[in-house]
Amino acid sequence: MITLEPLTKEDYATAATIFAECRDFLVYISGEKPDSTAIELVAREAAAAAAHRAVFAGIRPAGSRSMIGVATYQPSGYGGDPAAAWIALLLIAPPYRGKGYGARACRLIEHSVFVRGATSIRLGVLLNNPAAVLFWKTMGYRDIGIVKPHGSGHVVAVL
Repeated sequence: MITLEPLTKEDYATAATIFAECRDFLVYISGEKPDSTAIELVAREAAAAAAHRAVFAGIRPAGSRSMIGVATYQPSGYGGDPAAAWIALLLIAPPYRGKGYGARACRLIEHSVFVRGATSIRLGVLLNNPAAVLFWKTMGYRDIGIVKPHGSGHVVAVL
């Protein structure tokens, strides 16, 4: 069991540790250098989430204050459609990958957006990140044929 709890500024240092552990995210997804200041990255992610009325949450094992991942999702209003949601980020720290935490976090996000009235969820995944593509497809997400460039110079498929 896990929980998704909105992050506060007091959580940023812990979230920064997770971002720093996730070199794949820093290099391939965010375009950041591995030695970049992770706390600044977390603050930028939080600001972007707030600008889109999205939830920026910590992922924790139930009953624990330890954070094992972070997620950002817009529960409704994506693209101006009140019934559309967007998963912007689901990041699990490497020591916790492959243990089902990502799948559980995905299902919690889905539940959260559907109870708020969303009827569809979209997300973008970098095509140069085969593990993420496989994860999302295993979770039931399908390529809808939209491919676009990402700010990092990579190509994103929308699922």
